[in-house]
Amino acid sequence: MMTEKQLQELEDRHLAGFAGLWKNYTRDKLFRGIKFPLLFSLVFTILFSFFNEDLYTIIKDISSTTLSVIPNLLGFLLGGYAIIIGFGNVELLKSTTRTSENKPVSLFQAMSSIFAFCILAQAGSLILGAVYQLFINVDFESVSWFDTIQPYYRSFNVLWLFLITFALLYSIFLLPVMLINVFNFAQAYHLRLTIERIKEDGNK
Repeated sequence: MMTEKQLQELEDRHLAGFAGLWKNYTRDKLFRGIKFPLLFSLVFTILFSFFNEDLYTIIKDISSTTLSVIPNLLGFLLGGYAIIIGFGNVELLKSTTRTSENKPVSLFQAMSSIFAFCILAQAGSLILGAVYQLFINVDFESVSWFDTIQPYYRSFNVLWLFLITFALLYSIFLLPVMLINVFNFAQAYHLRLTIERIKEDGNK
């Protein structure tokens, strides 16, 4: 019989929503995965800003690339996520729910949070691309207050170029993380099957 304290600890380890995702997703993976996309985005933004006058066309091309690439990546992630969440082997799933003092987050929670975080990041990238595609159809020059914001127009484009480049690169750099996540699940499944086979062979 579980005590009230144990039940409260379990509930604390199973927070839902963004709070639960932020708690379960390991910070080292977040900061490790963000370094290279951030660096490349800064370099590309600086190069484009100094050597290209027409940032509008560049952002438009990156936005179009985002809208064509990210939906396919999202489909892959959602498929993998559905496989893990809806996996039928109850014994395997039970074995991945173990925690310890050193690892308060179980393997199942870690894998689930990685999928959820990557899907969220790629959805954000898709939203940025879609928002820009909507904005380019607005004729801002016909608006009376356009002359007021025109001096800041290039600065806005530079900022938007960095954001959309980072979002696209980060979404692509998340692919190896997802592949390793699926591989880890396959390894856990294989280990479980191997243990069961050895037990069966020993009983013969």
